[in-house]
Order: sequence, then C-alpha cells, then structure tokens
Amino acid sequence: MRLLITGANRGLGLEFVRQYLKKGDEVIATCRNPKEAKALQELKKLYEEKLTIQELDVSSQDSMINAFAQINFLFSSLDLLINNAGVISGGQNRYHAFEKLYTEDLSKVFQINTIGPVLTMETFFPLLKKGNNPKVANISSRMGSISLKNSSNTYSYDASKAALNMYSKALAHHLKTN
Repeated sequence: MRLLITGANRGLGLEFVRQYLKKGDEVIATCRNPKEAKALQELKKLYEEKLTIQELDVSSQDSMINAFAQINFLFSSLDLLINNAGVISGGQNRYHAFEKLYTEDLSKVFQINTIGPVLTMETFFPLLKKGNNPKVANISSRMGSISLKNSSNTYSYDASKAALNMYSKALAHHLKTN
C-alpha cells in the first residue's frame, strides 16, 4: 500500500509513519519543515526505499500544489491519505476563553484543521482515483463532537474539528453518488 500522511513529523502523524513502515508499506510523510523533522530523518535512514519525506504546509495552497507536483512526478497513485496535520490554537498554544477570542486564532485553526484537509484531499484526488481501493482518513477528535461537548476553553479547535467532521460526511456522500 502507498499512503500520504500530513503532519507526520511528530505525535500521531509520526506514529502512523512508524507503524505503516513496519508493515512494509510505502509512506510519503509530509510536514512544514522536513529538514527540522529529526525523527523522520532518522526513519529515512532505516527505510530508505519505503519512506519519502515531502514539504507540505496544509495552510498554503501554493505549498499543496508544489507538493502534489513532486509526489505526482514520483508516484502514479495513492491508496490512503491520512489528513493528520492540526493545531489546537492559532497562537502560542493559548486556550481562548469566550471573551478573549481572536480572529487570527480562529482563522489559523480553521485553515489548518478544516480547510487544509479538504483542500489536501481535493489536490491529491487524482492520485487517489488511481489507487487500489483508495481511502481518506481525516483525523478528528472527541472535542469535535457537538453532543459530547462539555467544556468551553478550546473554541477554535473544537469548532474546527466539528466542521471537519461535517466536511468528511458531506464528501463521503458526494463520492458515493458521483
């Protein structure tokens, strides 16, 4: 299987990379600053043939287009896209209370957590269509659940994940009917 993982330089993304490489899959690991992604660089030494590291900032459409051009040149298809890149806060990991919300924070979090995955899927769709039983996994969070919401300190993150869930549902329906 060949898969692309966004936000692959740390946390869940890095662990996805490790697990899929252990299974023998071909992994395209993306992140904003590959040269600074020390753990990915170490994995590259171990899995030279199976791991490709690609720069991709999901908040930049230009970065997406450039990454697609590089990946499309190297690979004929994708079987799985894992949209993992995400942020909790748009600025210095602050949790903004209701009376301290900032446009910049809301915009950045939505750009990365919601719009980024949707545009990444759209950009890489031509390679997914050529894949073997292709799938997309948009990594959300329990915090994106409206019915389970029981706190009020992560407005931007929670709303962005709820919106990602809605996009995921709508796009799944679109793909089934088209």
